[in-house]
Amino acid sequence: MKIAHKMTVTRAALYVCIVAGLTACGHSIPSERDAKAAVEARLADCKYFKVSSFEKINGIPMDDNDYQVEVKYTITMSPTDTNKAQVQTWKADDAKYQDLEAQLKTVAAADAFSEQAKALSGDAYVVQQRALRESSPLSLAQNVVQECPNISRWALNQFFAGRTKVTAYSDDINYTLTETIPMEKTDNGWQEAR
Repeated sequence: MKIAHKMTVTRAALYVCIVAGLTACGHSIPSERDAKAAVEARLADCKYFKVSSFEKINGIPMDDNDYQVEVKYTITMSPTDTNKAQVQTWKADDAKYQDLEAQLKTVAAADAFSEQAKALSGDAYVVQQRALRESSPLSLAQNVVQECPNISRWALNQFFAGRTKVTAYSDDINYTLTETIPMEKTDNGWQEAR
């Protein structure tokens, strides 16, 4: 009788441990790979953008199916061929404008704003205004959207919101960002909450 009682108690304890262990397995948190996949999904497989470094810094559980993941990462944007050509044209136009402006200053200093100075100032103004109209980062962003129509507005804003000089768009541009990503547990694993 004692042996049967010990066996029952042992089995009950074993069942409780197994159930507790399996219950703990059901409580998961988003991994660094899950958070990186959420950021990469915003880039929509656009060949001009890549996550060049990624680190999960911290996480805060909100409930069983929601989690806040704090991350730090760098996104690199490589220019499209169209953007490279367009920026090279702008650089050449800017050099012409700088040259015309220097000529204007020289002529104006020597000849109290003669007809030649007026003509140069008109040409310089036309060149400058054309360059300003064409050198909007918006036109560069439109080139990216044509080649990557599914890229998120968030990703475009990171690179084309006016923080970068237009002439820098002919080379790779890197932005390091720190953010908190809301994640939710789905049937397909952890994904960014929408």
